Amino acid sequence: MKKRFFNRFSQVFLILILTFTMGCHLPNNKETAKEFINACKANNISEIKLMLAMGVDPDITDDGLTGLMVAAYNGYIELTQLLLKKGANINKKYYGTILAGLEGETALNFAISGYAYYKKHDKQKAKRIEKIALLLVDKGIDINSQTEDGRNYLTQTSWAGMKSLIKKLIEKGIDVNYTSPDGFTALMVASFNGHFNVVKLLLEHGANPNLKVKEGEYKGYTALKLAEKKGYKDIVKLLKQYGAKE
Repeated sequence: MKKRFFNRFSQVFLILILTFTMGCHLPNNKETAKEFINACKANNISEIKLMLAMGVDPDITDDGLTGLMVAAYNGYIELTQLLLKKGANINKKYYGTILAGLEGETALNFAISGYAYYKKHDKQKAKRIEKIALLLVDKGIDINSQTEDGRNYLTQTSWAGMKSLIKKLIEKGIDVNYTSPDGFTALMVASFNGHFNVVKLLLEHGANPNLKVKEGEYKGYTALKLAEKKGYKDIVKLLKQYGAKE
């Protein structure tokens, strides 16, 4: 299996080199897109640089997935920097068919999801993803972007517990009381998931502890009630200190 993979890789790379030296350009079609995204998944910087030099669009998509999304999720810092330098659109959204439920997500959404996963499985990778997330915000990403189901960066980051990104988003002016269509705020999400330091940060910046979930299983719940349900006594105490009502 490994031998076949490397043979395939060698063939593709040889074709790219020959095409490049002959002054040709790669067409931005489905085949090129798949090859480019696969190279991004493998973090193959050499092949990616070559393909970009041959005219491949840095925003080319394979079933809605961009190289920047792949790089952000996997913590590929060098690849992220390369794609941004080549003009990759940081606000481009995912609209594919394979990753159901992710419609409208940007590279930053992918980074947040990657952080939430890897902080449990690979802390070093999670740290790299965190750096990428902060970089994307510093590069001017639209902090008010929403997914198709109404999630924004603050609610998703509060779920992941990435305090540094929440602080950065607040500094950039994001609404701390933004409410998703189902009525959840970032404070509710952080309280429900037991992220004490995130709850504290949000409260310090004006998050309202008395807003209620609008619909669904937790309809009528406040951040306090959600924390009580999950048994987070330290968060319950903190919320009450900031005026949360029973």
